This record gives sequence, C-alpha cells and structure tokens, in this order.
Amino acid sequence: MSTSPGSIVFAGTPQLAVPSLQTLARSENIVAVVTQPDRRSGRGQKLTPPAVKTSATSMKLPVYQPDSPSLDDLRELLVQLQPDLLVVVAFGRILPGDLLTLPGLFCINLHPSLLPRYRGPAPIPRALINGDTETGITIQKIAPEVDSGQVILQQSLPIYPDDTCGTLSERLAREGAAILHRAIQLIKANAFSLVPQQGDVSFAPKITKSTAKIDWSLSGTRLHHLIRAMNPWPGAYTGFHRGPLKLWKSMPLPDYNTSSPPGTVVETQGEKGFIVQTGEGSLCVLETQVSGKRRTSAADFLRGYHIKRGHIFGD
Repeated sequence: MSTSPGSIVFAGTPQLAVPSLQTLARSENIVAVVTQPDRRSGRGQKLTPPAVKTSATSMKLPVYQPDSPSLDDLRELLVQLQPDLLVVVAFGRILPGDLLTLPGLFCINLHPSLLPRYRGPAPIPRALINGDTETGITIQKIAPEVDSGQVILQQSLPIYPDDTCGTLSERLAREGAAILHRAIQLIKANAFSLVPQQGDVSFAPKITKSTAKIDWSLSGTRLHHLIRAMNPWPGAYTGFHRGPLKLWKSMPLPDYNTSSPPGTVVETQGEKGFIVQTGEGSLCVLETQVSGKRRTSAADFLRGYHIKRGHIFGD
C-alpha cells in the first residue's frame, strides 16, 4: 500500500465498533461506513439503528446498510468507491471470498481475542465463561476462513476478577481502537509483516439465551464465571415460581459444601444475600432480577419473596 493517506471503508455494527470508528474518523479518510440494517428491539419493537450508524451519522459520515444475503450491494459499493482499505470491526456478516480479492483492496479485521484462540462471534463472553485471566486484540488480514487470517498486530490485555462482559467489552473496544489505528499506520507506511497465527485453535460459538441457563450441578466457580459472562446480555437465569430469576452478581465459595442437593438455598445472610449449594462448592448470590421487575440486591429479593433455607431453584 502506498504512503498516501488512502481511503477507508469502515464496516461495523455494535457498540464494540464505535471507538474504532471514532478514532479513525479523527485522522483517516473514511469514505463510507457500512453497517447492518436497523432492527426492531425492546418491548415496543421500535425500529432501532445500530450503534455504528448512530455514531457515523453524528459525524456526518455516509452510511450504507446492505441487506442482501450475498452482500452484492457491498461489493458494488466497494467497486464504485475503490477504497484502499476495508476495515471490519464486529460487522456481524461473513464477507464472501471474491470480495476479499477486489483489485487494490486490502481487508483487515479487529478481533477481540488472541487468535487463534476464540475464533468466531463470541470471544469475549466465552473467555469469561472459561475463567480466563487474559485476552487481547488481534488485527488480522481477512481470509476466506473465518478468523484465520495472518496477524498484523496482536496485544494481550488482562481480564480482572470483577470484569463482566460489559466492562471487558468496553475496555477491549477502547484499547482495540488504538491498536487498530497503529496497525493502519504500519500498513500505510508499508512497515508491517503478515505472521501466521500461532498456537492451538479454539472457537467461540454464538451466545443464545439457552447459554445463560444455570445448571446448578456445575461448580460455584463455573457458575460465577457464567454470570459475569452473561452480564449485560442475556443475563444468567434459573427457574423460579415467578418466572425466570436472573442472577447479575455473585461470589463463588469453592470450599463451602453441604449435603443439600444442587440449587438449594443453604443460608440467607441478611444484607449480604443468600448462598446456594452447587455441584462443587457454593455460590453467594448478591444481585437478582425477577421477571418483569428491576434489578435488585439479593437482600431486597429475600425480603420481597421470603426465600428461606431449603428453597430449591431450577426447573
């Protein structure tokens, strides 16, 4: 790529991509922003634009929302604009192979993991589910096989014990924007290398609401990690007579064991919450949400629903 400023088409959809777009917009020549179509969401099913569209519109950048499954309209846009770079951050669509070979186009992607670990759509919650203490950012040249591209830049970042998917996503988005900008400077100066991914490949399948269902036969530590990973969406939940009960905050108690079946409330602690026996150790629940209600402390939940020792959560 030449050392001239070059033109960039940016493709992204959720909030994770917004810091990257904002960072690049301050110093790069972004000729178009591509994002997914507006979707209906919430109880009122209101048509809602993606976070990237909202941000791009506020910066007066041209926005395109291709809707064809084949992305033919994206291909036509790239042929028309002839950008030097296609920068993809959480676009949410797999780019067809022939698009990657358009003449003069260099395609890169920001992926929020240390590839080849956690290829796929959900690297951040999967890292939390597994109790990882480290993750990172990879800037890769996009390849036809998802997340298999050669590495341009890679940087590790810690996962803190109190991180949720929300807090970790915010930090990765912020740090990733700076790393992406640095990678683009290297590409423009032709001062970069393409390094094959090193290490064992693992995958990060899509998160669904069923992923968030609590299995009390698992250890308290594993359930604590699940609760962190499902916060803020979709929320880890367990069966309750008033409908699904979401658990938003917890503390694992790996050495606290009783003879009670998993899912049983074994202790209530007033202002602290309540303790549930798990398959290994226990889990202290600190914040809950009854279906149709607001989040509340576990102490307020106890007062409102009179949960006592011996109550069993689950189906």
